[in-house]
Amino acid sequence: LISPGDVPPPVRAATVEAEGAMHPWLAAHLAAPLAGADRRRLLGAASLARLRAVYYGLIAEVDHQMGRILTALARCGELERTLVLFTSDHGEMLGDHWMLGKAGFFPQAFHVPLLVRLPDGARGHRVTALTEHVDLMPTVLSALGLPVPRQCDGTDLSDFLTGKPQRTTSRAAHWEHDFRDLVAGTYERALGLPSDACALATRFDGRHAYVHFAGLTPLCF
Repeated sequence: LISPGDVPPPVRAATVEAEGAMHPWLAAHLAAPLAGADRRRLLGAASLARLRAVYYGLIAEVDHQMGRILTALARCGELERTLVLFTSDHGEMLGDHWMLGKAGFFPQAFHVPLLVRLPDGARGHRVTALTEHVDLMPTVLSALGLPVPRQCDGTDLSDFLTGKPQRTTSRAAHWEHDFRDLVAGTYERALGLPSDACALATRFDGRHAYVHFAGLTPLCF
């Protein structure tokens, strides 16, 4: 569906070694085999362009199937009484920083889509404020007219859905990555860390990202 020549190139350093110089964890991660293959060959320009084209094609497939769901809801008269929400559990590095998958601390692995259609809600409104998955439960409960339990950590995003100015927004978004390898001990051996110290947490305020490692030097972008 998508031509490899039409996809944007990856965001990365010129070489795997130059990328890994950013941080010991990244160097250890890039030193490990990727799907049993050499990282440089698998993520070479031509091979990676094909991978990225397939991924964009899959996004188009999801978009098409979401359209079928909305059409079916409309045909049976349920669309205007249905809250439709689409999101994802994680992103995809897709060759950026010489990586594939969802590991690490880069936003490509954690910045996910959130599309919501509320009956009688705003249409075509794009939100640039920080939101998190913990916001979904209070938002859905509010749309259903149900009370939000005190243990919910998130923020009700209903004002965004109706086009009103949001009363409160999150000051930062947070994500974590547990990189323990309890089977092979890859990171434990490479970094000299116990398994319990193989973890990182990132705080992003819209401008700066602070990456805290349990047993390694922190980073700030």
